[in-house]
Amino acid sequence: MKALIVSTNSPEETLVLGRMLARWLEPGDTINLVGDLGAG
Repeated sequence: MKALIVSTNSPEETLVLGRMLARWLEPGDTINLVGDLGAG
């Protein structure tokens, strides 16, 4: 299992992160989003 901890500070940064993750993820991969209610 690999761990990557990232914090974003705006909706725009979160969108960029999502696009980056979409390129790296493979079928069967799982991601865990942690944060306050509504964060993930």
